[in-house]
Amino acid sequence: MRERGFEDYRLEIGGLVEEEKSFSIDELKALGHVTNITMHTCMQGWTGIAKWEGIRLKDVLALVKPTEDARYVMVTSYGHVGHMYDGGPTTPYYECLEPSMVDDDECILAWAMNGEPLPDVYGGPLRLRADSQHGYKMVKWVHRIEWIHDYHDVGDGQGGSREDSGLQHFDARA
Repeated sequence: MRERGFEDYRLEIGGLVEEEKSFSIDELKALGHVTNITMHTCMQGWTGIAKWEGIRLKDVLALVKPTEDARYVMVTSYGHVGHMYDGGPTTPYYECLEPSMVDDDECILAWAMNGEPLPDVYGGPLRLRADSQHGYKMVKWVHRIEWIHDYHDVGDGQGGSREDSGLQHFDARA
């Protein structure tokens, strides 16, 4: 996809919804956009400030109707976890979000950073920005977003690839 400028990229939205949908970057851009200047906090101790442009996650999710048993949103990456502590095969990186995170106006799917298309190294063509969380919740190279019933049924049941390896999330808003 990268070699062709991500022209055939599609964001898949599904899981526990009445009808699954998919969108190209151009289709997402046509739905509207927001710009946020926010601080990125890393659990390794560094921070950085950038201007992000994209669409609110809640606005994209409003285009699908979740079923009654949908309780969490899971975001999955094209990228794989670099190392599995249990020695197993690597799996696509994922994180689960509670509805309160999804409803945050600063929780966006970003396609631009500092006025330029989002570079591949920072998660282009599309990455999650959940600025109330540490960076590991902000999935790069977003492939699929789905409503799920319980994150305990996914991976090791801790709510995300990093949590499965023993890390905890908390509100990192500065």
